[in-house]
Amino acid sequence: MYSDKLHIITIREPYIPNAFSPNKDGINDVFTFYFDRESLTKEIIIQEFVLYDRWGNLIRSITEQKMTENLEIWDGKFKQKDASPGLYFYNLTFLYPDFSTTTLKGEITLTN
Repeated sequence: MYSDKLHIITIREPYIPNAFSPNKDGINDVFTFYFDRESLTKEIIIQEFVLYDRWGNLIRSITEQKMTENLEIWDGKFKQKDASPGLYFYNLTFLYPDFSTTTLKGEITLTN
């Protein structure tokens, strides 16, 4: 007797805020992505994250980083100094346990 099993892995798209304020008030002080807890039990990898300012300067880059619940993606600094308030642009690729990928593009507003 043969038995076939099908395992379905469901991972919801992350919530990605479009603004944050690293002013050390304890609220939205770092930029990060939010997956539901069930999705975080899976092996989700940030294959690549790149962040640019409005002039195209590379501000932050992450490669091959396991996604965790409290992972800080960007603290609002550039070269150890507070980055200028304004609009920043990102490209982000996630690698999922089934080896599929999702690429997302967006913008972040950095406020004081």
